[in-house]
Amino acid sequence: MRLLRKRVTGGFTLIEVLVAVLLLAVGILGALGTQLAALRTRQGSGLMSRGVQLASSLAERMRANAGQMLRDDLGNPYLQLRYDAADGAPPPAPAQCYGADRCSSAQLAQFDIADTVAALHALFPGGRIAVCRDAAVWDESRRALAWECDGAAGAPVVIKLGWRARRADGAGRGADARHGCAMNPHAAARRGWRQTGLTLVELLVALLLGLLVSLAAASVLVSAQTGYLAQGELAQVDEAGRFALDMIERAARQGAFVDLDREDAPPSPASAAARIGGLDDHVLGGGAGIDSARAGGINGSDVLALRFDGVGEGAEGDGSMLGCAGFGVGAGGEGWSIFYVAQAAGGEAELRCKYRGQKNWRSDALVAGVDTFQVLYGLDTDAPADGLPNQYLSAGAINALDAALALDGASPAEREQDLRRKTHWKRVASIKVALLLHGARRGIPEREPQAFDLFGAGYGGAADPGTRPDEARMPPSLRWRERRSFAATIVLRNAAL
Repeated sequence: MRLLRKRVTGGFTLIEVLVAVLLLAVGILGALGTQLAALRTRQGSGLMSRGVQLASSLAERMRANAGQMLRDDLGNPYLQLRYDAADGAPPPAPAQCYGADRCSSAQLAQFDIADTVAALHALFPGGRIAVCRDAAVWDESRRALAWECDGAAGAPVVIKLGWRARRADGAGRGADARHGCAMNPHAAARRGWRQTGLTLVELLVALLLGLLVSLAAASVLVSAQTGYLAQGELAQVDEAGRFALDMIERAARQGAFVDLDREDAPPSPASAAARIGGLDDHVLGGGAGIDSARAGGINGSDVLALRFDGVGEGAEGDGSMLGCAGFGVGAGGEGWSIFYVAQAAGGEAELRCKYRGQKNWRSDALVAGVDTFQVLYGLDTDAPADGLPNQYLSAGAINALDAALALDGASPAEREQDLRRKTHWKRVASIKVALLLHGARRGIPEREPQAFDLFGAGYGGAADPGTRPDEARMPPSLRWRERRSFAATIVLRNAAL
């Protein structure tokens, strides 16, 4: 006969409960650490994208200012550019080259440098930049990019841009001091005790401590999740902004292209209409070109119109000349790429591309979430023209200059022909484009509303609506979105015929 023994079930000790709570907190903190690492990676990716964009814009500005780039290295102001944010805030440009401020080639270079350095100082933590000649950008001994320049004659001109960022391995942080204690096992008295349960006070204390630790870890995790979602929104906005700028840059570079190999003689520059045009604070309708434009663009958004000749046989040619929608234009045809902002069916503003199809005019959406789209035009005011911009004006200012021209001709057709010869649009050598985009989700409402100077603080665009959007004036549904501004300077490679 088996004897039934009474078993005594012991509870947890206070130490065991605290260890369990500690393990739970460590697990939450581990998830938090993983999320923070992903957050740092996204931030680094965003900075890298903006760095490439800033360097590309500076390269375009240097290409546009051939008068300074053709000078010797010591006399070229671009090759003297050295800036480190540790030296303090950058000084303003001696001349702004906006509006009535007409700049020489040297002043334009100083304006380009000051504008680039100001953007670097505002957007990149601990940013620095150098423009120089360097034959060996990679330092094999250090397995890293070399910041120093060798200045070798005939070496390529390079733009070096950097900023401070924490490495993935945690470099840059001081080594954590490790503290501990050791116990001699022979010095400790080995005692046995019977395991008993928790008292009510011990249980309440353990639960309270566990609750506090879990709440603190969960609060930090939720905060990190909010930041992670915000970075995800900014990553999507960055991608949309890069795509929009790429489309505009491609269209601008092929704008005013004339096929000199066409069978019929191309129109003379004097008789042809300007192949670049624009409107301030307008939105387009469904008519041909920009004829259907009406005042009142979304947040003061502008219209940019570019035209070019097609190349190749067939309606879509050989694919070398593409409209903003990606369709080719064949020989004998004229392609259009018109950029403007309009509301989608759901009420969201989007950047649209209008083009002439084979039978009628069409428009396609490029990117959504557009707050405003702004354009300035680099006007060559020299006589004779040298193809270099001396000042940047809005479309309204250029149209006002055309309106003030004294036109010859007895009939409207003759005066229109004279306007085509004298128009200031044929003196546009480069353009500056700026976009402000927002994310799809509502951001953090506790932050202060921001105002964005799309062309820098030096642009006095009070009469140019949309160049300084302010979140405080936006509707509540859009006020707290994550936002990014994008800007680029683009050289028109073909004469603005």
